Amino acid sequence: MRGMLTIEGTIMAGLGGALGIVFGVRFGWAGTYLLLSMSDAAAIAVNPAHLGGTVAISVVAGLAASVSPSRAAAKAQPAAALAVE
Repeated sequence: MRGMLTIEGTIMAGLGGALGIVFGVRFGWAGTYLLLSMSDAAAIAVNPAHLGGTVAISVVAGLAASVSPSRAAAKAQPAAALAVE
């Protein structure tokens, strides 16, 4: 149970980080293009190492955030957990 919840949290954090990068780069490019389209200074450089580091940080944060709840869920009795509202 604990491993399943930890893996789920890690996967969700990784997908969230990846989607955030995709949308952030796209919207950043679109905004830069709109603001600087009048001049020739509209050059965008994206460092893949920074993008990979960002996804890695989000995965580690998801892993760290899912450890404590997964421990609590593994210790709880199913009937007692369902009875609490």
